[in-house]
Amino acid sequence: MVGQWILYTRWLFVLCGDCTGITWIVGDSIVFWAGQSWARSSVAHRDSTNQLVFIGTRGANIQQIKRTLMTAWMARSADPDVVILHIGSNDLGQIACREFRDQLESLWDFVQCLSMRCEWVWSDILPRTNIRNMRPDGFGALQKVHKQINRFARRLCARHGGRFLKHPEFSAPD
Repeated sequence: MVGQWILYTRWLFVLCGDCTGITWIVGDSIVFWAGQSWARSSVAHRDSTNQLVFIGTRGANIQQIKRTLMTAWMARSADPDVVILHIGSNDLGQIACREFRDQLESLWDFVQCLSMRCEWVWSDILPRTNIRNMRPDGFGALQKVHKQINRFARRLCARHGGRFLKHPEFSAPD
């Protein structure tokens, strides 16, 4: 997992290094640790019109992210131009795929109500190498659900005018 947030941070440096406006990156521990790394980087402290706001909560599931997003929205000083949602890895293996899709649709409806001006972006769930208390034979099923959720989220974005980010540089172990 540590390797993933390091790679994710490098990926964000490339993606957001030349952004303008306010970009929120909302998610779980990967976003939390990427934000810590970003804050220590020279890129984060350069003079530009780019403002990145990392809203990462370690161990957060989709319901907790919804509450975190609402709290951040109410406390904001200005509307973000882009919100990148990097969520879901803590829900894998914890709730049924159908329930996760229902919660994701509910979250999408919720964020659309927050701001029609803001661009919403889904960041694919990164492949997991393990999950606590997972049976050894459950890994293949976990990867299948991971791919189903990402495909569903991309279709949801396309249907509602959002964008999505794939991460082909991250792959599940064999």
